[in-house]
Amino acid sequence: MEPLPPPETRIRQVTALFEGLADTYDTSDTAFSGPVGAELVRRLAPQAGERAVDLGCARGAVTFPLAEAVGAEGHVDALDLAPSMVELTAGEAQQRGASQVEVVLGDAVEPPLEESSYDVLASSLLLFFLPEPDVALTAWRRLVRPGGRAGFTTFGAWPPAWQAVLDVFDDHARRTGRRSMTQAPEVDEDQEVTDFLTGAGWSDVEHATLTHDLVFDDLDHWRRWSLTTWLTDVWMRSPVEEHPEILDRVGEVLEGTRGDDGRLHLHLVVRYTLARP
Repeated sequence: MEPLPPPETRIRQVTALFEGLADTYDTSDTAFSGPVGAELVRRLAPQAGERAVDLGCARGAVTFPLAEAVGAEGHVDALDLAPSMVELTAGEAQQRGASQVEVVLGDAVEPPLEESSYDVLASSLLLFFLPEPDVALTAWRRLVRPGGRAGFTTFGAWPPAWQAVLDVFDDHARRTGRRSMTQAPEVDEDQEVTDFLTGAGWSDVEHATLTHDLVFDDLDHWRRWSLTTWLTDVWMRSPVEEHPEILDRVGEVLEGTRGDDGRLHLHLVVRYTLARP
């Protein structure tokens, strides 16, 4: 098995992956990031006129709900490490007439943003992709004004079907001697997330967990969806001639999720965490 690379190498790999994904990221008709982002913003309850920041903004699943909430009198900074994500999200802000949004290129571990300048900080499905989440959380706390608040989403424990899909990828990586460097990290226990946050100086940590239902017409629908997410890493790192084997094994798993509607249902558990600096 390939050894885990150092943090700076992992950052380059993740940047390259999401740079390549930018055009199609989260564009499938099976919505996921959008509903998760909207729910995070709802729980943060931004107010008109507030200043907010979205770290790891991608294509704006959190950015644009934040912008709508703070209104024209407020301001949203959105930061991402992939230049094409920044360019496309900035273009989307312009098309929407969201002049209160500024999209910034930068590393979320060391965000190039002014300290104590935000009422609201949000980051969705990013924290445990970072090579040094504790360092990031310490830097993020300094961005929030006294009395402000932050919200994060992370993956909870994988439901059985989703774990079985990941096991297909893991087994394939083991047999071929490769590692999927961007496999989504789960965190089983709320306390583990709490410990990361309190260790970085955050307080008043609260968690809530929701299960999101991803519905697919058939196996090819799932495959097309996977190519618009971090799962595309599996396809990129595997020789094309091996793809049918991977897809066949995933298909065996997904067949067991077929519902009364005849469609495939994959559930994902998302943890919503609120905290104060």
